[in-house]
Amino acid sequence: MANRQSNDKDSKAAAAGTPPPFGAMFTDFSKMLEQFKVPGVDMQAMIEARKRDVEALSAANQRAYEGFKALAERQAEMLRESASEFQAAIKELSSLPAAERATRTAELGKLAMEKALANLRELAESGVKSQTEAWKIVNDQFKQDMADLQKAIKRG
Repeated sequence: MANRQSNDKDSKAAAAGTPPPFGAMFTDFSKMLEQFKVPGVDMQAMIEARKRDVEALSAANQRAYEGFKALAERQAEMLRESASEFQAAIKELSSLPAAERATRTAELGKLAMEKALANLRELAESGVKSQTEAWKIVNDQFKQDMADLQKAIKRG
């Protein structure tokens, strides 16, 4: 059923004038490989396994892209927050008497530094999380490939 849905997507993409996703490439490739029948080798299973590899890489790339996009959006949000806080601090400091201004400037500086470090930590953790998720997709597919290879060796 999933293969049929993939083929439907491929035909729609071709009709729209856009290059089809991986399904059409593997269909053409599998037709070509069927000409070279090797005894004891299930070419269709091999093609399906490579198709899953490419799909896993595509999913990993998509997850990495989503993580990068979220990171960039969060950085922009942090910049807006910092600019707003800076404006509020300037306004506050300008309203204080000179004697209190130095003390409050030091307090605001300390708060700003703490927030900057917290923001850096948040961004680093976010980056690690998205990279870990992308790597897990590839690693899980690799494990599946190894399991498939062990089964094929036992059959052969």
